[in-house]
Amino acid sequence: MNEPDYFRPKMGVLAASFGLIGMAVALLYSVLTPQKPISRNYADGTYRNRECGTISFRDGTAAFGSTSVPYSLEQRKDGVAAISAHLIAIERDNRGCRIVYDASRHPLYLAFGRDAPPTSVTLWDTTQNVAYAFVRTSK
Repeated sequence: MNEPDYFRPKMGVLAASFGLIGMAVALLYSVLTPQKPISRNYADGTYRNRECGTISFRDGTAAFGSTSVPYSLEQRKDGVAAISAHLIAIERDNRGCRIVYDASRHPLYLAFGRDAPPTSVTLWDTTQNVAYAFVRTSK
C-alpha cells in the first residue's frame, strides 16, 4: 500500500475532529461567559449640537424639548448604542434643525461609540444620510 494514500484520509479525519472540538470549546466558552450587561446609566448626561439643540439621557429615558422617550442600550460592533421603540432623529426645514420623535416610524440607533463614558452621541437625519454629532456637556 502506498503511504500517502493511507495517511491522507487519516489526516482529514484528524483535522475535522480538531475543527469540531475547537468549535465546541468556543461555543461552550461563549455560553458560559456572557457579556457583562451595560449599566443603565452608562449614557447619562446632556449632549448638545449647536444647530439642533440638546438631548439628555437619564436612567433609560431620553429627553429633548418637551418629549421624553424610554430607550435601552445595546452593545454593537462599533460600540454602544441606544434604541427606542420608535424613531428619534434630526429633521431639517427652513427654520433649521431639531430633534423629533415619530411614533409611526421604525427606530434608528443612537450611537455613543466606544468611549466609556461616552463623549458624544450621533443622531441621523430623517430624510438624508447625514449624521449629527451631539457633544456631551455634562453628566
